[in-house]
Amino acid sequence: MHGLTVMPPDATLLVIQPPDRVVSALKIITDRQGQGYALVVGEGTCDNFRVDWADIERTLEMVFA
Repeated sequence: MHGLTVMPPDATLLVIQPPDRVVSALKIITDRQGQGYALVVGEGTCDNFRVDWADIERTLEMVFA
């Protein structure tokens, strides 16, 4: 959250969250500031979740496209 205060206007926030904790609060903030937002949802629970690197890589490809 604190990183948003110093993120450049053309930056994109990449969020990685477990499936039982997905929230849109950061999306609302980045939209209001004119910044990009990317989300990867993992598998598991908030106590133990994993994300495939391929999912992160594909998401980053879309961010930099």
